[in-house]
Amino acid sequence: MAKKKKKTRKRKQAASTPVPIKLSLCMIVRDNEADIEKALASLAPYVDETVIVDTGSSDATVEICRKYTDKIWIHPWEHDFSKHRNQSLDYATGDWIIYIDSDEVMDPASGPKIKSAIEDALGKTPDLDAVMLHLINWTTTGENMGSVNLIRCFRNSPDIRFHGRVHNDLRGFHNVAAANFTIHHYGYGRSSEDKVHKFLRTTSLLKKTIEEDPENPVPCHYMSISMHTLSTLDEAGWWAERSIALQDAGRPCGPQLRGWCFYTAEVSALDVRDWDRFWRLADRALSEFPDHLDTHALAVSAAFMQRDWDKCQHHAAEYRRVWEIAKTNPAALELQALNTERQRWKVEFQAANATLEAGGRVMDIMHGLSLAIAHAPNQIEAWREVGAMLSRIQINEAA
Repeated sequence: MAKKKKKTRKRKQAASTPVPIKLSLCMIVRDNEADIEKALASLAPYVDETVIVDTGSSDATVEICRKYTDKIWIHPWEHDFSKHRNQSLDYATGDWIIYIDSDEVMDPASGPKIKSAIEDALGKTPDLDAVMLHLINWTTTGENMGSVNLIRCFRNSPDIRFHGRVHNDLRGFHNVAAANFTIHHYGYGRSSEDKVHKFLRTTSLLKKTIEEDPENPVPCHYMSISMHTLSTLDEAGWWAERSIALQDAGRPCGPQLRGWCFYTAEVSALDVRDWDRFWRLADRALSEFPDHLDTHALAVSAAFMQRDWDKCQHHAAEYRRVWEIAKTNPAALELQALNTERQRWKVEFQAANATLEAGGRVMDIMHGLSLAIAHAPNQIEAWREVGAMLSRIQINEAA
């Protein structure tokens, strides 16, 4: 019996030993001379090889890439992002692959640790085949647009490949680990002309995909996001609910996409004050995803507009709870998009207003307002709103 116990201990020790890997960085690029060097400098030094597929650059992109790698292949653009991403995977010789886009940068604290983190995770879970990273979206002026957890690191396997012409859908992985490493995305906040160009390019590719597979919920979801980006909220809501219906009909596509569909549809319903539709969507979303930050944020606004102070406070408390998780341990929220991460100030302001309207204590109102100011991205706007509210408190006190 003693020998068997000794062998068991050895097996456990071996299973926890980090497994050395070769890590490949794969990127597709085209006319990205303004951004590509920052992207490569943030991650290329910490991987074993960098693979570039260029789809027809006419600027200095390829020359910049040559400063970091000689593994560069030119493939003419075929209006299919997944095809070109998969080409880059085909050239990779690493055991594992990580990818970023040219307008993204690996956080300085994350880059040096990413390879050892994968090795440590493999030591704990030998059949691991994907790792989830945290991506923060920024505008070009430095405004945080929210964040999302994404699969950006995965085993180099012919079974794991991208699908879809645009907004690529990675499939084929089974066992996912979460890592609290950060990628910064700077693709938002472009000029109006750039936004329209990207919208037209994206929607044209999505329409082709929908024509070929009309029962596929994924391109419908991305159509809703495109419409939402240009504030075409009625169409955004229609596409989002279309995607949800197709998922319900037997084409599931993962919690992140589904939760995002609920959010976009809820925004559309809230915009036109369709309360029955909004709460039907919100109740469904929270029954499936109790920690859905975006639904709690929108529910605070909806309840406030309807003067349901108790419901407003309930969802404000839930929003705070999930928001703290997002700040301290975003990996715990798994593949959830956090579109309203920067709206805590608004949640706190509406909750403080609800306390005032419900006849709550002045000290509770003031505490809520101080939280709103502390989290406000625009201090001038926040103080203006708080000032107007403070005048209402003084009037009530005088009365």
